[in-house]
Amino acid sequence: MQIISNSVGKGGTSQKHDVSLVQVILKCVKNAKGQPYAAFGYDGVCSAGGATRNAIESFQSVILIL
Repeated sequence: MQIISNSVGKGGTSQKHDVSLVQVILKCVKNAKGQPYAAFGYDGVCSAGGATRNAIESFQSVILIL
């Protein structure tokens, strides 16, 4: 089993292997419309304004509401 060893996203270390695992998770988890939070390929990159960062923030915004 893979383990996320460091934080990913804003203020995180966002190491390539951790980002890739978060990307996989975000492809599996669906939003209220049944769409995956990540509809892009795995590249291990999490940059400001990038697709991974946007997917993380979208996921977190829903979780914080619940």
